Amino acid sequence: MHLVKGYVGTGVFSMGDALKNSGLIFGPITILLIGMVCLHCCHLLVNSAYLLNTHFKFERVPDYADTAKLSFALVAPDFPALGFVAKLIVNAFLIMAQMGFCACYFVFISWNVRELLKVYKCPLDIHWIIAIVVIPIWLTCLIRTLKLLAKISMLANIILLTSIVIVLYYSFTKPTSHYPAGLMIPSISKFAIFFGQSVYAFEGIGLVLILYNEMSSPELFNETYGVLNIGLHIVTILYLCFGVVTYVQFGDAIKETVTLNLDTKEILGQTVLVLISIGVSFSFSLQLYVAIDIICPKILLWLGPFEYPVLVELWLRTALVITTFVMAEAIPRLQIMLSFVGSFLSCALIVIFPAIIDITTSYSFKKLTKCLLLKDFLIVIFGIIGMLAGTYESLALLANEIGK
Repeated sequence: MHLVKGYVGTGVFSMGDALKNSGLIFGPITILLIGMVCLHCCHLLVNSAYLLNTHFKFERVPDYADTAKLSFALVAPDFPALGFVAKLIVNAFLIMAQMGFCACYFVFISWNVRELLKVYKCPLDIHWIIAIVVIPIWLTCLIRTLKLLAKISMLANIILLTSIVIVLYYSFTKPTSHYPAGLMIPSISKFAIFFGQSVYAFEGIGLVLILYNEMSSPELFNETYGVLNIGLHIVTILYLCFGVVTYVQFGDAIKETVTLNLDTKEILGQTVLVLISIGVSFSFSLQLYVAIDIICPKILLWLGPFEYPVLVELWLRTALVITTFVMAEAIPRLQIMLSFVGSFLSCALIVIFPAIIDITTSYSFKKLTKCLLLKDFLIVIFGIIGMLAGTYESLALLANEIGK
């Protein structure tokens, strides 16, 4: 359940919009393909971490960044700096990805709040709403206790699940008023946007090794019918079904998040907007925690000692919230933000890096065969093509948006 909760986030509400960009033939097939590749790459990362752990004999398997560092350090012992560079790159992408997720959360919350305010004849520009939303989010981000954050996150997960159930109920019970053009062959530009949106939804690989370490029987995590396989199969099926159901219900009128398609004249529609805004706000601080956990110790080590280290951490938290706020103000379009973060950052973390780590680790342990090398090479190429195409089209959309 922890794995499923870690993967399912705001991206699920944009799966219908993603299918609008891909159609009902190519879209579902590609979602299944991305899910399979994501699952396989998670296995590659876990296997690499396990092999490195058996070699270096740590008490726990290393995290994502340390796995990259040890893998490159082992394959090139004469160039120890290579391992540090690998760790630096992975950490940089993890930080940027978490910041990107938080910026997406800002935009997601603000559009839902805007829709709710329109019901009560209080229309506000999206930029003003983002500026208002930043205050309560900043206050939640000042919470430093992980146990309290975990409780808040649990509440957020319950709210998120409730919202998903309500949207599905709404989609099944309301008559379809907009029929999808859906069987069309998508253009390359739209398909690239769809790819970024879908990969964004599947980002959660940083959680995999953490959960592996927390299991009382870690050997069950990576088995055929283990936690990883079952969890990601559930996530993939949920994304696919939710996307198809919402797209069939709202057709090409579906918006960047399906919550904006709900009838706000009804209590049910308003309830979802309130719930999802609160739930995502609660999730924000835990998402930011990953970046803080990487950056803060480095600042305290390199620039310290400080007389008031807690105050330094609070200033860091404030700076990160302001950074994500500026990102959201600069790009207040959810589709563009999701696609860019998914294509540029998530694609590297989910697809490209695990395959490269698998190559270097397998080589060090004399397990690198021609078939394995070819398979990992194809995964890297798949990731690079998706990364470049999705990033380019996202930036093109952004340029078009700025030019309006």
